[in-house]
Amino acid sequence: MKEYYIHNAKICFEDRIEKSGLWIKDGLIHEIGENLNVPETVYKIDAKGDYLLPGLIDVHTHLDDTIGEYYLADTYKSGSRIALQNGITTLYSFITQSPNKTLSDCINEARVKAENNSFTHIGWHLTPTEKDEESIAELINLVKSGYRTLKLYSTYKESGIFSSYDQISLLAEKLSDYDVTILVHCEDEEVLNSVNPSELDSSSEYSHAVSRPVKAEVRAVEQIIQIAQSSGARFHIVHVSSNEALELINEAKMEVHITSETGPQYLLLNEDYLKAEDGYQYLCSPPLRSERVRLAMYESFINGKVDLLATDHCAFRKEDKSNNNSNHYAVPKGLAGLGALVPLAYEILKYKGEVTFLGMNKLLSANPAKLVGKYPQKGSIRIGSDADLVLLKDGNKRLIKSSLSDSFNPYERMETSLNVTHVFLGGDLVVSENEIIESEPKGKLL
Repeated sequence: MKEYYIHNAKICFEDRIEKSGLWIKDGLIHEIGENLNVPETVYKIDAKGDYLLPGLIDVHTHLDDTIGEYYLADTYKSGSRIALQNGITTLYSFITQSPNKTLSDCINEARVKAENNSFTHIGWHLTPTEKDEESIAELINLVKSGYRTLKLYSTYKESGIFSSYDQISLLAEKLSDYDVTILVHCEDEEVLNSVNPSELDSSSEYSHAVSRPVKAEVRAVEQIIQIAQSSGARFHIVHVSSNEALELINEAKMEVHITSETGPQYLLLNEDYLKAEDGYQYLCSPPLRSERVRLAMYESFINGKVDLLATDHCAFRKEDKSNNNSNHYAVPKGLAGLGALVPLAYEILKYKGEVTFLGMNKLLSANPAKLVGKYPQKGSIRIGSDADLVLLKDGNKRLIKSSLSDSFNPYERMETSLNVTHVFLGGDLVVSENEIIESEPKGKLL
């Protein structure tokens, strides 16, 4: 394996930025320091003052899977390719237990699809749909084998993935002695069912926002906090879309193990997009919120009140989004975002100057790695950590592209001046000047 010495870099540690050098050997960070005495055989890269961060991580993506009746637009290969081009070296997706199959069967199917087909490392969150004793015993064995995160839903009864609060509480108690974090999609089913049908219009995409109000998210977060208090289990609330829910999570941190995540869509887009002629393109769950709610989330985000940023990348083909756009109930709900995550994070935070890169390190690397149990092997620049690394700089503007598939781009009018000059994956140089230079996927399955 080729060795590299990156010199003249601004290295982003978790609490500071230092101009230094870094030696990559055997796929790991071997030594850190300026003017290191490296052998002549080591390939040298002048960073020219670019910012060196640990490889970035998107912990919330949906890839190479069926949701409802639709197969997603992005495979592991296409999703990971645009992710790697933008400095993301690790993706986490989901494995949901299918009817009449064990969770282990579903894991094996996902791993077969991903093997040798991902440009980034790939890991998974598990969603058990069966909660009987035998299924829970299987889940505990999977946890013992290394899976560290589950994903549960407090809604979607019709899809067969719903978990009642009693079921979530039972799993939390059964798993509280293990090193596990439970991710929860928080929308309260009772609140959703209480929405007055007379207020809804199937031909209006805005009705989707009316049908899934902020109140449903807040009620579910309240319930999960209570379960965290009684069980002692760790929870992570995914795609938080309202400041009211975010404040509850931050207040609860004094007593329980709970973290928060939001996506760029809840910081930059609002429900007015649903009122436009092409509003069906912007349907997702939770839905886009009012401008008032969006602004409150944006302010909280830039003030450091969100633990991590992730996409909830769920790209559907344009054809599948468009075919039933006269009835928003029939339109698959989800947005593309993988290629947009890093540049949008930069554009939101860059007014802070150099500190921007420390914020990106925290939100897109260190905290995600901690969530999935891979820190400090990933998400940190220190001797012995994996040499998954990215060099970033401010430079020429480019349009933001969310996906390489034939899907709608919710950020198509947005630009970024962030440039990805180099990406290393497991010690190999795989991206140069925003372009992948390795033709074959080299990502590992985690």
